[in-house]
Amino acid sequence: MKNPDPTMTYQEVADTLEAFIEGRSGQWDWDNYMSATFFTDPYLKEIQARMVHLSEEFPADKGKGFCNAEGVQVIRDYIKELRRREAKVNL
Repeated sequence: MKNPDPTMTYQEVADTLEAFIEGRSGQWDWDNYMSATFFTDPYLKEIQARMVHLSEEFPADKGKGFCNAEGVQVIRDYIKELRRREAKVNL
């Protein structure tokens, strides 16, 4: 993944989140996504802000992974909503 930019689509952010929770992202993809603080879309900003604190809100079980199963579900819910919004954009 290249560094995130303000023109990332909902689908691209959904793909980034999905790759992360499925262990398919590159070594620096998550860090690149998390450190990009210049999204112009309010919903993408909201998601990114939530991801910053998700591991504190839902700590990983016994230090394994980024967050626990509840946190992963939050990410999956965002993925679902991002893809729904992308479909509406492409109507």
